[in-house]
Amino acid sequence: MQQSMNKKGLEDLLSQDPDVRLKAASELGVRDADELEPVDYCVAVADRLRYRRGEDALLILHRLLAHPEPLVQASAAGALVPTDPEVAVPVLEALLLTDDRKVRYRVVESLCRIRTGENGRLLAKILWPLYQSRSAIDPSDDWIRDLRRLITNTLGDVGDSYAVISLEQAVTDVDPEVRANATEALGLINDQLAIPVLVQALDDKDDRVRLEAVKALGLLGDRSVSAAVLPKLDDPESAVAAAAATSLGWLGYVEAVPRLLRLIEGESDRIARASFQSLRQCGYVVSARELATKLESPDAEVRTRSMMVSLLGLTGEAEALPPLLTALGNRAVPVKIAAARALGRLADRRAAGYLAEVLEDDQPTVVHKEVVRALGALGDPSVGWVLRLASKSQDQELAHAAEATLVWLGLARLAPERSEPSRDSTHTRAPQLLLRAGRFGERL
Repeated sequence: MQQSMNKKGLEDLLSQDPDVRLKAASELGVRDADELEPVDYCVAVADRLRYRRGEDALLILHRLLAHPEPLVQASAAGALVPTDPEVAVPVLEALLLTDDRKVRYRVVESLCRIRTGENGRLLAKILWPLYQSRSAIDPSDDWIRDLRRLITNTLGDVGDSYAVISLEQAVTDVDPEVRANATEALGLINDQLAIPVLVQALDDKDDRVRLEAVKALGLLGDRSVSAAVLPKLDDPESAVAAAAATSLGWLGYVEAVPRLLRLIEGESDRIARASFQSLRQCGYVVSARELATKLESPDAEVRTRSMMVSLLGLTGEAEALPPLLTALGNRAVPVKIAAARALGRLADRRAAGYLAEVLEDDQPTVVHKEVVRALGALGDPSVGWVLRLASKSQDQELAHAAEATLVWLGLARLAPERSEPSRDSTHTRAPQLLLRAGRFGERL
């Protein structure tokens, strides 16, 4: 769009002379203006003027407000929302009464750009009637579904408790995106009245709905919901489980400590780190030095050692490296696995050589697989030689893990291809690993 376009040029947009109008439209950035119907042309002009400032643009938009077609009026009012909401909002409210779906959607779309409490109440009033008759929510009706998605996606940003009742209805919507939007909005509004609905949403079949419900309950800060959030630590979706750990930390639910301690030993870094932070928020604070001292006790059981080793890897302290390297040489397989995983999470490259030595030793495959993952987390390409040896293993899962790690480290270009199925399908992750590493030019 040409910023040099003057007032006369803007007035030419509504000229009766086709050539003059076409030239002005071209300068404004309206494409194929000569092929548009009159109504579509006016809509396109209004849409382009939305990005213009100045009295000249306002003059044209005000003239379009007087157009006989509701769609043009809605487009002009929508374009006026940022600069003249006092004029635009009453026009938009009046247009809500029209039966034309295209007009009503454009009206709602424009209202969603006004993030004020008063406008949020208007949107909530639009949303509420949709749920008074379940027959009105037709899963096959894309228009009404998109309308519900748009409104629920906006109400959270407005943050007005007036919208809670409408959003509670939306949490039971047939569309998972609407349910997720409404659940997230209830968390952002932060009203205690929403707690019963959010607790019910914890069991929703959609992952995102459960995730938003867990986060919302954590933000509300009411410890009475802690027992309801606790089972979500075992949610099959790792993002939900991690969010549950985080929320329990926000809630200061000390009773969750035993469960959180078990989670730090799991394979998911996301869940482990969230659990570790929640342990600290619940008052379970340990330093690398304290953990190292406890590990020196000969009476510590294997399970206890594994837990303390896992904690060491999450401290982020340089002092954690020596005891972890000692634990890597422990005879107990669970302790060795925990040490390898912890070294990967500690992300201290000085551990790479020690991990490579373990990969050379005659160890159980389950240990080798964890070592390979740890080497990938460290990101040290100097261990490529030992990973190539592991990639030739007879164990398919270990071979796939080694090959994918080589791709991640930039030491291999091709995605692993094997005829035998792999339980963890590591070879299918190689392209994603390349993208995450930023090597977009690699050919797969």
